[in-house]
Amino acid sequence: GLNYDFNGNTSVFGGVHKGVSTPSPRAILRDGVTLESSVQYEAGLRYGSDNFNAELVGFFTDFENIISTAAGLGLDGTGGENAGEAEVKGFEFLATYDPFQDRSVRLPLFFSATYTDASLLNSLASGGAEDIYSGGVAGAAIPYIPEWKVAAGIGAHTEKFGADLLATYVSDTFGTAVNTVTPINTSREGEVDGGVIVDLSTYYQINDSTKFLFGVHNLFEEVMVTSRIPEGPRVNAPREFYFGFEMLLE
Repeated sequence: GLNYDFNGNTSVFGGVHKGVSTPSPRAILRDGVTLESSVQYEAGLRYGSDNFNAELVGFFTDFENIISTAAGLGLDGTGGENAGEAEVKGFEFLATYDPFQDRSVRLPLFFSATYTDASLLNSLASGGAEDIYSGGVAGAAIPYIPEWKVAAGIGAHTEKFGADLLATYVSDTFGTAVNTVTPINTSREGEVDGGVIVDLSTYYQINDSTKFLFGVHNLFEEVMVTSRIPEGPRVNAPREFYFGFEMLLE
């Protein structure tokens, strides 16, 4: 990795990273599965000032010998197989801004977005009938990797009280590499819903060491199919209220 700082506010950075995923000993000895490997390249631009910060990063990852397995599906799957190759590329953007930085009342704002194009490079040579890569062809989208993830938030903070409102959006994905909207061969096939989830969190500073917390997850009780593993659609958590205390012991 490398970083070059131009003037204390603006810098460029980049890096190359090598990754591996290790199959189980049984898969290596019995099925001849080899290491899944990847090489990731990234480059970006970063800017920071007193009340505004931003970062833009582009990335590209090349996968070889993807390990395809039915493990975790509650099935009699094999220990794994080397199924194929894939590319994952895209960009990430993050910006934060507080117009009232260092004042008694602050208004922190943030926005982030990630675009990802994750696709198979070739039809899978193997993979079996049960795992989520089964039926994948060249150009198929990799399951459970959304094309877009976007989040935005606004807060209001004083010395004693604070509240934050956060909205998160993810785009639709697929349950398997077949990329079909509705199930055809197994209940794991089909679309995995995208949508917007809104969370609210608040706090009250009782004293220097104790803080009271209260919040709501999934404020508008959005219902989405977030997984089709192991056997069919499963939805996200419903609206959830929580409260608690945070204490600092010195």
